[in-house]
Amino acid sequence: MPVFLAPIGGIPATGSGNRPVMIIAWALEAAAFTWLAALPRPAAGADHGGAGLPLFWAPIANASLSAARPHEQGQASGTAAAVRELAIVLGIAVLASTFVAHGSYTSPTAFIGGLWLAAGLAAAGLLVTLLAPRSTEQGLNVGLEPRDP
Repeated sequence: MPVFLAPIGGIPATGSGNRPVMIIAWALEAAAFTWLAALPRPAAGADHGGAGLPLFWAPIANASLSAARPHEQGQASGTAAAVRELAIVLGIAVLASTFVAHGSYTSPTAFIGGLWLAAGLAAAGLLVTLLAPRSTEQGLNVGLEPRDP
């Protein structure tokens, strides 16, 4: 699913801005974890969870590249890719650690406890995105000359 949704996430990000796409992505993640916790059965909520993450990729790339001057876009692209990969690794590690602390495989109830925590973390991400200040800049003018150091 990421192969198909990541490019689709870029289309509205270039037209309406990064924020609305990020809000949709967080909402899908929170809905997926809530669905998995509330209705524990195979594949429940998996499609929403698989849809949320790739929608982050295009807006993040768009934001990092539009904040860089044209001659710095290669560095911005490399930095954004490295930070994205690090965030994925740390996100999985933190989620696995919190799941081990608050959920387990010993019983269905213990397993669901970890999913509720994941739903809460995704909802917190959605709240932060909703409360974040809106950008008033529409990106950089490509014709600008580089500033002197």
